[in-house]
Amino acid sequence: MTIVQLFYGCKILYGSLDGIIEKPTSIDLIDSIKAFASANLHHARHYLLYPHELSKVVHNLKYPFKNCFYALQYWILLNENRYIARKTDLLEVLKDVEDREAVLVARDWLELEEDRTKRPLYYINLLEKWSRSMLLKIQAYESSISNRI
Repeated sequence: MTIVQLFYGCKILYGSLDGIIEKPTSIDLIDSIKAFASANLHHARHYLLYPHELSKVVHNLKYPFKNCFYALQYWILLNENRYIARKTDLLEVLKDVEDREAVLVARDWLELEEDRTKRPLYYINLLEKWSRSMLLKIQAYESSISNRI
């Protein structure tokens, strides 16, 4: 769990987080997005580069796809200053086709089991393309910020 998930995603049942943790900064958001996208890229490329029975290993990508959702939550928080807690609500905001598809896979993971077995390469390629694209977006974001300073 990241500090961002703790601060925004946890329902406080008693007391508050005041004085325990500080509100995550834009650097925390950027670092988390990079970590999720980099780890996902590693997973996808590992399966693409080394011999695996793809119809079996594709089912190991549940959490990498879930991490796409978290990274996109943070991306919206970074760019629009709003936290969107649910996958379905996030889908309404996302414009990029690969972003939407990655969240749909995370949301509908159980229902897609048969399709994952039939088309494992589709899901592995989607994760690879999404991760690469997210890293490029965050790089462009950081460049735009450094140009303003």
